[in-house]
Amino acid sequence: MNLLLVRASGRVKELAVRQALGASRGHILSEVVVETSLLTLAGGLLGLAAGAGGIRLLAVLGASHLPLGSHIVFDARLALVALAASIVLGMVLAAPIAWFNLRGLEANGLQSESRGGTTIRAAQRLRHSFIVAQIALAFVLLAGRGDCWGSVSNVRRAVSPGFRSDHVLSGQISLPWKSYPTWQARLCV
Repeated sequence: MNLLLVRASGRVKELAVRQALGASRGHILSEVVVETSLLTLAGGLLGLAAGAGGIRLLAVLGASHLPLGSHIVFDARLALVALAASIVLGMVLAAPIAWFNLRGLEANGLQSESRGGTTIRAAQRLRHSFIVAQIALAFVLLAGRGDCWGSVSNVRRAVSPGFRSDHVLSGQISLPWKSYPTWQARLCV
């Protein structure tokens, strides 16, 4: 979000010139919404591609040997929901950027981006508030992770697994499946 706001503050002069030449607020708003929606849609497509690649990698690594590994598939309905969510996220992210661009300060936009001008205080406050929100969310996630890790550790120590885990020996026997007929192979498993 901060990167989008920095990019929008870099385009203040351009958008002020467009408004001065007669571009409507609706045109600028639609440009911002389309731009952010395309960015989030591209991110969603990259995420889906990474997920499909991860599922293929799990299949190559032998996920079918896991207890529920044979049910790991790429769900097209879930992919459509993820793409729709990325488009909605693009529209939600466009709101503060559109507010920043359309607050009606064309003259200030032209002056602030001149050679000796500085950025507008409202833009600085908005950027700083997003930085504070990001740091606060990071701390919440870290606290949740620590709490979850502590709970899992307590459960592992306090709850018996239901068997004695000491003096346990495990092994694996590989049978030559080609030398058994199908009905005998089923009995051996």
